[in-house]
Amino acid sequence: MGCQSSGDTPLHVAVFSFSKCYPERTEELHHIVDVLIFQGADVNAVNNAGDSCLYLALLHLGIDTFRLFKCMRTGFQTLFNDKKLADCSIVLANKKAVMFHKKVFLTSISSSSSVYFEMDEPETNQIEMPDVSEQSVLVLLKFLYGFEIKTEQIDEKMAAELLKVAQEYGIFTLEKLVMEEFKL
Repeated sequence: MGCQSSGDTPLHVAVFSFSKCYPERTEELHHIVDVLIFQGADVNAVNNAGDSCLYLALLHLGIDTFRLFKCMRTGFQTLFNDKKLADCSIVLANKKAVMFHKKVFLTSISSSSSVYFEMDEPETNQIEMPDVSEQSVLVLLKFLYGFEIKTEQIDEKMAAELLKVAQEYGIFTLEKLVMEEFKL
C-alpha cells in the first residue's frame, strides 16, 4: 500500500520506517524530520487511519525518543490543547473529567504500574484521582506532553500531590523533579 492510498505524508513514512527498521538511528531521523518540517511538513497531518505524525511518533518511538525531536515539540503541545483526539480522562473528586491521550500517558508511566495494565484494555478510558486537585492534574499532563514545568508556580500541597501521583504511576522523571526542587 503506497502513501497515496494510505494518506501517509513523507513525515508519517519517516517516523514509521525509522521506528521499524532503524530504531537506534534517532539522530538521522531527527535530521530528516528537521528537513521535512523546514520544507513545510505538517506534524499534525492525519492519514486515512486518523493517525497524526505526532501520534505515530508516540506509538512507535515512545515519549523519551519523541522528546528528542525538539522541532516537533510545538506540535506535541498543540496535541495537548486539541482535545479532539483525546481518548481518556482523569476523573476528579467533583466528577469533572480532564481529557488526555492514552498513548501519552502509557508511554510515560512505568510498565509495572497496575494502571498500565488496566488502561491497556480498550474499554478502560478513565483514571480516578479523587485526592488530586485539578490544578495538579493539569501540571501532571503538561509535564507528560513536554511542557516545561515552572516549579515556582507549584506550592507544597501541589508538590506533594504530584509526588504521590508520580510514585503511584512510576513517572520517574516527574518524581525526581519534585523531590529535587521541593526537597521531599
